[in-house]
Amino acid sequence: MLRRLIEEHVELVVLPGAGAARVRVDAGQLEQVLVNLAVNARDAMPEGGTLTIATGTERLEAPVAGGGSQELPSGEYALLSARDTCTGIDEEMLDRIFDPFFTTKQDGEGTGLGLATAHGIEALALAQRHEGSIDLLPTDVVMPGMSGRALAERLTADRPGLPVLYTSGYAAGALGAEDVSAPGTGFLQKPFTLEELTAAVAWAIAADTLVA
Repeated sequence: MLRRLIEEHVELVVLPGAGAARVRVDAGQLEQVLVNLAVNARDAMPEGGTLTIATGTERLEAPVAGGGSQELPSGEYALLSARDTCTGIDEEMLDRIFDPFFTTKQDGEGTGLGLATAHGIEALALAQRHEGSIDLLPTDVVMPGMSGRALAERLTADRPGLPVLYTSGYAAGALGAEDVSAPGTGFLQKPFTLEELTAAVAWAIAADTLVA
């Protein structure tokens, strides 16, 4: 899946560590973290590069401060790391990179490191539990936790050909021409009537059927 997302100009290197650690984690949410890191790395290396994902273990000899008032106790932990070969981030922006929605991209092109993803991803979990086909993904462009574009990339990677209908109070230009011009992809400007929604849904499903 990651190979399809990062495209041919980026080399993917996976380095599994010796002595696998046992972890308790939501597989869907962990996948989304990896997808978000991979997509950010891809976008940061338009001329090509290498994305390296490694696993291992690390021991903390002393407690480490976490988010808010939380503290990570000392002990043995599983480690997941991602490293790319992009040009890096300007020094004056380093203090903001852990803000959930901070990004150096243009409006509509990204939501930063995707840290808000850690709070839960309801649409992905529903799609993973659904064993049948999905006729259409209707999604807002801007959502808390994950952008509509990121959600569409994740679901269409698992379900190629899934039609997508974006909705937003902003202009379609916030998405980018490549997003709204793909087969089976539509955009519906807010506010819209029930008749307009019905027509847009019918168009997106029909357009995908014609391509298939």
